[in-house]
Amino acid sequence: MLFRGAAKEFYKTPCIVIDLGTIIKVMALDKDGSLVGGTLSPGVRLSLEAMATQTALLPLVGTDKVEKVICTNTSDCIRSGVLGGIGCMLDGMIGRFEKELAHGECSVVATGGNSAQIRPYCERKMELNPHLVSQGLMIIYNKNVLKYI
Repeated sequence: MLFRGAAKEFYKTPCIVIDLGTIIKVMALDKDGSLVGGTLSPGVRLSLEAMATQTALLPLVGTDKVEKVICTNTSDCIRSGVLGGIGCMLDGMIGRFEKELAHGECSVVATGGNSAQIRPYCERKMELNPHLVSQGLMIIYNKNVLKYI
């Protein structure tokens, strides 16, 4: 994964990297910075589109922030369920990853197109770095260029 080098370079390990794009990727780096594995789940847009296209009456809604979990209209209920549900899922995944890594609390970094939208719905502390993949590409590029100089 492209973000592994950047996560290892810029964050204390063990580290959990959450990439909130089309697919939500939650990946674990062990105390040595090696990628040990992760999970994949549908992203925000896929979840919203599935609800709108696979049901008869639910509309496609945007990702405007909702202030409460318990909502009183369909659009806000959908947003609360999807955005808040992803936040809860990530909180739970972080805890489970920490147990499996068996090193106590891990560094957590969120990246990807929806990271700024979802982070407010998470209770767990996480750094926001929308450029982690680009930073990883730069590290790879520099290592390859320096190899041939």
